[in-house]
Amino acid sequence: MDLNIKNLWVINIGGVEVWITETIFNTWIIMLLLIVIAVIARIKMRSFDEIPKGFQNLAEAAVEIFDKFARDTVGEKLSYIAPWFFMVFAYILTSSLLSVAGLRAPTADWATTFALSLVTFVLMIAMGLRHRKGEYLKSFF
Repeated sequence: MDLNIKNLWVINIGGVEVWITETIFNTWIIMLLLIVIAVIARIKMRSFDEIPKGFQNLAEAAVEIFDKFARDTVGEKLSYIAPWFFMVFAYILTSSLLSVAGLRAPTADWATTFALSLVTFVLMIAMGLRHRKGEYLKSFF
């Protein structure tokens, strides 16, 4: 197991060196893959059928699963967070599948895992403050 992060390129932007590491490059691959999948899904489901079949069945099931997860986790009022849960799930799943293909998973880098958890933590605190205001802070004491 290789714990070193390989530096692939160094780009100078305004006199500042920006290192393109294996983690960043593989993250770009994952983002490109997820964007392509989303565009293909949108093209395939240009018009929705009242009775779903095939790919629409799969898409509706995924949406329903993450909507239910969000409602059960944060309540009905904050269920609009479901796309965030889906994005994190899709990123981690694609990252893991990338490692099966022989590339280094970006989630193997602690910085990626830390960044995902930090953004999620800050998002949850911001939502708590936005919706519960002073009551949210009182709940900690």
